[in-house]
Amino acid sequence: MKILILVLSICSASQVFSTELKPGQWSTENEVKVNGKVLDIQKQIDQALSMIPEAQRAKFIKVMEEQMGGNGLLSGMATKSMCLTKEMTKDPLSFMNKQKECKGTPVKNEAKLKTFKVKCDNGANGLLTWKISDDKNYHGNFVGKSEKQEDIEVQFRGKFKQSKCL
Repeated sequence: MKILILVLSICSASQVFSTELKPGQWSTENEVKVNGKVLDIQKQIDQALSMIPEAQRAKFIKVMEEQMGGNGLLSGMATKSMCLTKEMTKDPLSFMNKQKECKGTPVKNEAKLKTFKVKCDNGANGLLTWKISDDKNYHGNFVGKSEKQEDIEVQFRGKFKQSKCL
């Protein structure tokens, strides 16, 4: 489970690290590999959500988002969409450094290229590289080790959809 928290932190952090991206609704894609094998996070989230009665599912997602600081993390991972607010674009480490288990340290902070060392209390660590193609597109990757010293690789990308958040 801790590996999933690290992966979700990386993916979510990739969605909030810019002063150049347009605020609004974004579509997101993530691929996670553990020891070279693709981990289907979407399938795991869908399976977990399917066990919750439909009438309670929206309430459950709302509670989880509130517990995660209202950053849209669960929503972004479960629906492959998230709302990026203007405030989220201002502080590159604001999301990641709110995480108790993991901290990010800037290595490179250029206009279109951001690199962060990620270190977690449980021993997981790695390097997050994030490239801003333009104000409507980003992509990048995380390469590192899990708390069990498994090889972790995350590829991610995001695309601007519209100014109004859903």
